[in-house]
Amino acid sequence: MRGADLRRAIMAVGAVLFVVGTAAAEVPVVELPAPDVAAAMEEDARTPRGVRPFRVGLPRKTDISPDRAAAWRDLQGGGKLWTVSVRSPGALWLVLGFGTFRPLPGAELRVMDPSRTHVLGPYTHRDIRPHGQLWLPPLPGDTAVIELLWPAELAGKRANLHLGTVSHGYRPWGGIGGPGPGDTEPEAGSCNIDINCPLGADWQDDKRGVVNLLSGGSGYCSGSLIATTAADCRNLVLTAHHCLSTAGEAASTTFQFNFERPQCGSGSGRTDQTVTGSTLVATYAPSDFTLLELDVDPPESYNVYYNGWSRSSTPASASWCIHHPNNDEKSISRNLDPLVDGRAWGPDHWRVTEWEDGTTEPGSSGSPLFDPDHRIVGQLHGGTASCTSHTYDEFGKLSVSWTGGGTPSTRLSDWLDPAGTGAVTQDGIDASFCRVPRPRLVYDGHVVDDSAGNGNGVADPGETFVLEVDSRNTGTLGATHVQGTLSTSTPDATVTDPAADWPDIPEGTVRRSLPPHFTVELAPTHPCGDPIAFTLDMTALEDPGSWTSDFEVPVGTASTNEEFRDDMEQGPNGWTTQSLTGSNDWVQTTADSSSPSHSWFVSDIGSVSDSVLVMPLLTSLPERSVLRFQHRMNSESGYDGGVLEYSADGGPWQDAGPLIVSGGYTATISTSYGSPLAGREAWSGDYGGWTEVEVDLATLAGSDVRFRWRFATDESVSDEGWYIDDVVVESTSYTCNTPPALPGEASDPAGPGRPFTVTPDPGGYRLEWSEPPGGGPVVDYVLYRTDLRGFYDPACEANLGAGTSAVLPDLPADHGLLVVARNGAGEGPYGRGSDGTPRGASSAPCP
Repeated sequence: MRGADLRRAIMAVGAVLFVVGTAAAEVPVVELPAPDVAAAMEEDARTPRGVRPFRVGLPRKTDISPDRAAAWRDLQGGGKLWTVSVRSPGALWLVLGFGTFRPLPGAELRVMDPSRTHVLGPYTHRDIRPHGQLWLPPLPGDTAVIELLWPAELAGKRANLHLGTVSHGYRPWGGIGGPGPGDTEPEAGSCNIDINCPLGADWQDDKRGVVNLLSGGSGYCSGSLIATTAADCRNLVLTAHHCLSTAGEAASTTFQFNFERPQCGSGSGRTDQTVTGSTLVATYAPSDFTLLELDVDPPESYNVYYNGWSRSSTPASASWCIHHPNNDEKSISRNLDPLVDGRAWGPDHWRVTEWEDGTTEPGSSGSPLFDPDHRIVGQLHGGTASCTSHTYDEFGKLSVSWTGGGTPSTRLSDWLDPAGTGAVTQDGIDASFCRVPRPRLVYDGHVVDDSAGNGNGVADPGETFVLEVDSRNTGTLGATHVQGTLSTSTPDATVTDPAADWPDIPEGTVRRSLPPHFTVELAPTHPCGDPIAFTLDMTALEDPGSWTSDFEVPVGTASTNEEFRDDMEQGPNGWTTQSLTGSNDWVQTTADSSSPSHSWFVSDIGSVSDSVLVMPLLTSLPERSVLRFQHRMNSESGYDGGVLEYSADGGPWQDAGPLIVSGGYTATISTSYGSPLAGREAWSGDYGGWTEVEVDLATLAGSDVRFRWRFATDESVSDEGWYIDDVVVESTSYTCNTPPALPGEASDPAGPGRPFTVTPDPGGYRLEWSEPPGGGPVVDYVLYRTDLRGFYDPACEANLGAGTSAVLPDLPADHGLLVVARNGAGEGPYGRGSDGTPRGASSAPCP
C-alpha cells in the first residue's frame, strides 16, 4: 500500500484482531486489541515460585512484513523507506520478535517510539543470527514505529523480514515502563539490600556478571555470566531450567547488564545496557540449570565479569546471592549458616535455611549462589523466603549439574571445562583480561608416521608410530618457545615420548611439531575402529598459563558404506506421505532443490495441519551409521515448523532431536494456536538457504528403522513451507593391518601340554615339546643352548621347523637347551629361571 491508496481494513489473524489504519503522516498503524491484563494478573497470583518464570508481558501473534502491510516511501537517490506503526493500547512497553530477519547488505532496520526518544538499531545483515530471528529489548510505551531503509542498489529484491510476535508489557521490567493501571504490587520488597550498600562492598566484581533476563517478552529471571577453565571470556550465562529450557526461548531472551542503584537505597539504575538473543547450550531439570551462550558479545562499555565456580560437593560454610528481585535493581542476600541438602527438590539442591540479610523474590530465580571464595555453587530454583517469611530457598547444585544427565546437552563439564582439565574450582575473570593481546594455541590436525610399522599412514593395533601434531594460534599475539605434552586416556595406548617442541607460531597461523614429535605404542589387543583419545597441553613464553586440547586418532583404515541414498530424482521411490490432521500433503517439486532439480515439499498453510513424509525402511542398521539430509525451511517462526521422528523395530514414533549432532532444532512451537506440535522443539523460521542436518544413529544399530519428516501448522498465517532433499545414510567400517601377537611359551609349565624332553634316537637325539597354550600363531621353533655354569647367555643352536618334535644328530655337552616359539612379531618367552623371574632373550637371536 502507498500514500492515498491506503485503505482502512480489518484483518483477523489467529486470535488477534488487527485494525490497520493511517496515521497523520500516512504511516500505516496496526493496532492490537487490548489484552485482559486483570485476568493475567489473577493467573500470575496463583503461580508458585520455581515452576515457571513470573510474567511481565503477554506475547501476541502478528503477521507484519513489507510484503503484507505498510507503505513504501520513495527517497532521494532512488532508495525506499518502509514504515509501519504497531500499537498495543495501554502497554508499558513492547517487545518485537522478528521470526524472520535476513536483510540484505545495505538495508537498515530501526524501531522507535513515536517521539523518537528511544531508538533501537540500526540492525543490519551483520545482526543476522544462525536461527534467523531477531528479538529486540523492551521499547517504552504502547506504540512502536518500524522503519526499514532499502537503498537503491537493492531495488527489485525481496525484504526478507517478518514480525511474528509483539509482546504487551503490563508490568515494568528492568526499570522500563512505569506502574501499569491496577498494578499495586511493589517491585522489590523493602528488606532487599542494594548491591551498592555496605553488604555488597566485597562483591563489586561479581555483581558485574549478574544479569536480568526477559524471555519471549514475557517471563523474567536472573542469571550470571560464568567463566571457563580456558579463560576465554566465552559468553556463557548460567540460569535456571524452569526459567527457560528451549532453543526458542533462548533466541528470544534479552539480557540486561548493570541494572542497579548507584547508591545504597537511592538513585535509578540505567536500563539501556542490553543484548538480545542466545543459543541453548545445555539444560537439566533435576538440578534446574540452563546454560546459554549470548549471540553477540557485550560491548566493552558494559565492563562485564565472568564469575568463578566450584563443583565441590562439600557444603559452603556461608553463602551469598546476587539477584534481581521482582526484576528490580540488583540486590544481595547473605546466609551465615552452612548449606544443607535440599528437601523441597531433594539432594540435587543446596538449601539456605534462612537469610540473615536480605531475601529473594520472584525474578531472583536463576541467580547465582556464591561460596565465601566468590565462586558459584548453584542457581536459585525457588523457596518460600520473602520479606515477610524468613524461611528457605533452594539452589540447584553445580556439583550435580557438572555431570547432569551424562551428555553434553545436559551437563556443565563440557562447557565450563572444555579441555577436560578436571578442575574443581575456577576463579572469576574480568573481561579486560581477554582484551590483552596473547596467543591461544589449539590442536589443528595430525599426521601418523608408522614407517617403522606397516607404513600405511594409519594407526593400527600393535604398532608403534610417531604422531606429528599441528597447532593453530587463534589468539592475538605470536607464540614463541612453544612446547607441548601429550597424554592419553585410552588404556591400551602408551605415549612413550610425551614431549615435543614447535617452531614459533604467529597469530592466525598453523605450525607442525618438530622432530622427533611424539611416539605412541598401541597394544595388539586394541579394538579395530576404536579411536585413541589424546590430550595435548601446550605452553608458550608469552603467556603464563597453558592451553589444553582434546582430540582423537582413528585406529584402522575407514571405509564408508552407503546404506541409503535418494536425491529425489527418481519419483516417489518408496517414500510415502500422509496427512495426520487437515489436508496438506507432501509433494515432489522442482520449485527448489539442493541437487539437482527435485525435492520433497510441504506448504506452510494458514490452518491447522499435520503432514508426514516417510522414508523407506532401513533393515539391520549397521554400527557407526549416520543420517544426513539437506533441508530449507521458510515458515512462520515459532508457530509452524517440522521435526524428525523415527520408529525402531516397529515401535512407536519418537523424536529424533536428541540424536541430532549438527543442524538441530531452532525453536519451540507455540502452545497458543492449535499446532499439533505445540510445545515441542522443532525447526521453524527462515533458514536463508539450504542447510545440512546430521543424525548419529549409533543407538539404533541392529534395528529396523524408519524415519519420517513431520510438519505442522497452526490456525493462522501462512508462509512458504519446508523442502527436503539429498537424504543419505552411511555407515563406517574399519579394517586393521594388525601384526600378529608374540607366541606364548613352548612347553609352558603352566599349560596343558607335555614338557620339553630329550631322548636317544637312532638318528641321534629326539627333541619333543608342546605348542604354546596362548599368544599368536607359531611360524617355527628355534633351539638355544646356554651355559650351565651360571652364566646365562643363550646362543642359537638350530632351527627346529614348525612341528613339535625334531631329531638332531648331536647336542652340545654341558649346556642347557631352550626351545623358543617365534612368528613375524618376534620370539616368545624363554621361560623362567629357578628364582621364578622371566629369562632374558638372546643377545644374538637365531636368524
